Amino acid sequence: MAQACADEIARLLQLAQQGQAGFAINDDIKSLQPADIAILVRDRNEAALVRRELSARNVRSVYLSDNDSIFQSAEASAVLTWLRACQQVEDESLLRAALALPLSSNSDAQLSHWYNDEQAWEQLTEQVRLFRQIWRQKGVLAMLSSWLHYFSLPAKWLAQEQGERRLTNVLHLAELLQSESQQRDGESGLLRWLAEQLQSPKSSDEQQLRLESDQQLVQVVTIHKSKGLQYNLVFLPFICGFKSVKKGQPQRYFNGTEMVLDLTPDDAALQSAERERLLEDIRLLYVALTRPVYACYLGLGLFSEGNAKQSKLSQSALGYLLGIGEQPTLTELQQVLVRLPWQAQPLPAYGKLTAPADTAQLTSALTLKAALKREH
Repeated sequence: MAQACADEIARLLQLAQQGQAGFAINDDIKSLQPADIAILVRDRNEAALVRRELSARNVRSVYLSDNDSIFQSAEASAVLTWLRACQQVEDESLLRAALALPLSSNSDAQLSHWYNDEQAWEQLTEQVRLFRQIWRQKGVLAMLSSWLHYFSLPAKWLAQEQGERRLTNVLHLAELLQSESQQRDGESGLLRWLAEQLQSPKSSDEQQLRLESDQQLVQVVTIHKSKGLQYNLVFLPFICGFKSVKKGQPQRYFNGTEMVLDLTPDDAALQSAERERLLEDIRLLYVALTRPVYACYLGLGLFSEGNAKQSKLSQSALGYLLGIGEQPTLTELQQVLVRLPWQAQPLPAYGKLTAPADTAQLTSALTLKAALKREH
């Protein structure tokens, strides 16, 4: 489903570049843009799956979630490790751990050079001492900026998939740390605060993940986040998926008068919980289906889990509303779809999106000419 979704989006965007796909508005044609497209998903796992397929087709995207905290990111853990190494530069094990992180983007050859060349290691530790001095004199934001540029991390990341996301997260963390440092007692207090945030991330507006770019990107959005919003084209590749109630696990359900949390549910309780699950899935389906302005693509097919021989499509919200039987066949599914005013058809495979010739290039940064006023 993720591959079919990405194929169709790449095909549409390629047609748009050729002037063959757009929206008719007041006798004019508005060309289709990536930001016109939204892919609605349930969680980060579905988002990662479809974004990987989009990236393989040269289609850039951004993930929008309603509850992701910056402190849940891999970058937050890496920044904490960097800061600890900087604060305690005499502890070689901390610096080695910081340099070996995947996010530090150091090759095996570079690490070996530092570890085995005593002079190179001494030069590096002296540089880290300078970082600590910058931290104490100018603040943690300046120190992290110096760290990034000394190791050429922005250039390394931006050459990789999701590199822009990494850079945005680190800069966001640097800003939060700089602001929090004014309320904390020294470096140790700030590190304790950051470690606490990693253990118990909150969901304040300041801590929610930021968009990595304001460019034209396909939007991958959680269904919850999409409430009240509209998108010109909506793709629902995983809309038939669901998480059925599992035996042996506590269940939450409504017993007619109040919500119940049953720690040892029996068969009747499991049936009630399964009904609650289905009702919630139907509500989410309604939200998803009412987001598009012009068109909505649904990933619909017979699927099974594990070694099961029968499809579970009937247990999904869409299968339930379509009246799919408990043991559906492909013929039955096709007959159901024929009765609907939908264009049910397999999507053609498509290759990579060709970048337009007039892709905007980065321009030189502006030069600050005014004098800076410093407070002591």
